[in-house]
Amino acid sequence: MAGRADHAASEAAERTERTLLMIRRIAAEVLLDVPKPPRGLRLRAGDVCLELEWPEPGPPAQVAPPGAPQQVTPNGHRPDAARHDFVAPEVKQEPERPAVTVCSPMVGVFYRAPQPGAAPFVTEGDHITSGQQVAIIEAMKLMIPVEAAHSGRITSVLVPDGHSVEYGQPLFAVDQDS
Repeated sequence: MAGRADHAASEAAERTERTLLMIRRIAAEVLLDVPKPPRGLRLRAGDVCLELEWPEPGPPAQVAPPGAPQQVTPNGHRPDAARHDFVAPEVKQEPERPAVTVCSPMVGVFYRAPQPGAAPFVTEGDHITSGQQVAIIEAMKLMIPVEAAHSGRITSVLVPDGHSVEYGQPLFAVDQDS
């Protein structure tokens, strides 16, 4: 009797393992086919359910229609009009290079290295190029590469290795090449 119970438990474990493997493969295929990474991904094995969630778009910019009345301050100036009674001294400034961030493409666990004990993909001061892998996000036993969208120099690592991250969370600050 005990042999049958052990055999049944073993078969159930194998079925569960095959189901999990199939779900991981499906999730990987779905994530590769979507136009941009979702904020969240939920899978369910019982009665099969797959949900992807993207952040809500922000409110559209408010633009006054042509011919709309203009705002005027109490002193008679329009807030958007150029003021001609003040002349700023000319100051030469070096053009600033835009700072950007490399953000998490999904919810998961952030890893800086390809495996425990290995050197990190990048460190502060490293120069990166667009498309270069800079980290990994683990989600449901899937290792999703994080790639830089811009070239530049890593100025800081914003998340400790092994910490949970949210979709869109900044991972690295980058001083973008001009």
